[in-house]
Amino acid sequence: MRFPIKACWLVGVLAFTVLGGIASAQSPEPNPDGESSVPPFHRTYVPADEIANGRWSKGYLPVNAEEFRQLLETVHARAIGVPSAQAARIEEAQYQAQLVGDDLLVGTATLRLSRRGESDATLALDPCSLALAKAQWQDRDLQPAVIGAAQDGLHHVLVEGSRLHLDWSLRATRTAAGVGFRIEVPRCPITRVVFDAPTDLEFACDAGIISKADGEKADTTRWTIELGGNHRATLLAVVEDAAGQRRPLTLLRQAITYDLSARGLNLGAQLKLDVHGQPIEQITIELDPRLRVVSARYGERQVPFAVTDDVQNGPSRVTLQLPEPIVGTGRVVQFSAIAPLPVGTRWRLPGLRPEGMAWQEGTATLLIPGDLVLEQLDTDGGRESRITALPAQTGGDSIEIQYFRPDATV
Repeated sequence: MRFPIKACWLVGVLAFTVLGGIASAQSPEPNPDGESSVPPFHRTYVPADEIANGRWSKGYLPVNAEEFRQLLETVHARAIGVPSAQAARIEEAQYQAQLVGDDLLVGTATLRLSRRGESDATLALDPCSLALAKAQWQDRDLQPAVIGAAQDGLHHVLVEGSRLHLDWSLRATRTAAGVGFRIEVPRCPITRVVFDAPTDLEFACDAGIISKADGEKADTTRWTIELGGNHRATLLAVVEDAAGQRRPLTLLRQAITYDLSARGLNLGAQLKLDVHGQPIEQITIELDPRLRVVSARYGERQVPFAVTDDVQNGPSRVTLQLPEPIVGTGRVVQFSAIAPLPVGTRWRLPGLRPEGMAWQEGTATLLIPGDLVLEQLDTDGGRESRITALPAQTGGDSIEIQYFRPDATV
């Protein structure tokens, strides 16, 4: 069996021919219209399985279609004189803000830029989850900055100075654990986020180093996050309880593998935990009733567990009793379970959901051997992100699915 895979790769000699033609051209023939042009090329598509097996003409290399498109647009832009997006970069960025209410950060940003040479240049401001406004050049008498969408679909700023000032805001999302801000800013080697918030709030961040000090105003705390080269982070706020103790705050990233075979389904789950505040001693997981837990581990140690079934055929719950209280980032808990595999009918993959944690991201990987045929695949709250071939001795395919929410289903 081969799960149908569409031809999604481009024969990459095209990109190398384009770039190589520009680099090696000594005396290009003039364009009849007097303008520069992109060297001619042609597209050749081949089935993905032929690429995997190496059956294509000698001298050709595979290149992802999206990567080739971006290369082509870059070459074309240079040919017609569009300002280069490669000639400028952000050297340092600081984002300052004030927490307004309990779910809105409002502030300003200062980006220190560098530019190679004197030619016109643009700078991509993506990826960015912030709502940006009122861009000005501090070193150009607050001259307004020109920002617009380029051919690549990203927002670019025309670089006319070295210090770019921006107004920004970011709205939070609410979770069971508290209020969360998903921070995503343009890439930079030195990134710092500074904000003031009421003293009854505690914050945790899954990237960089977070610290706090007294705020400039009474009853406020100034928080500083040194992100370094990280450009993505999740900031979570929780309210101190009446005794002044921090509530447990656990960030969750999960990866589930479904290994299908004629004998049934084997599920392997990896839970990566960032435990802030008070340590946790046990984990409770809501399970599909079709699953039967086989084992659980924390590191190299076995973890005892207890399963409680719903008498009315609802979801089961398994409680993992950790060998020691855990706190800190990057803690990994693994467990495995089995379930029957229906054949010849539509069905939903059995899932799981840890309780009392702030879900951040999740993936599911389906391992389908060559003796099984997958006729249809639908997702709710996720999408297929990658398909690869399994080793030749087993055949079949590995399908990876990216989840957008904790209750996503396949």
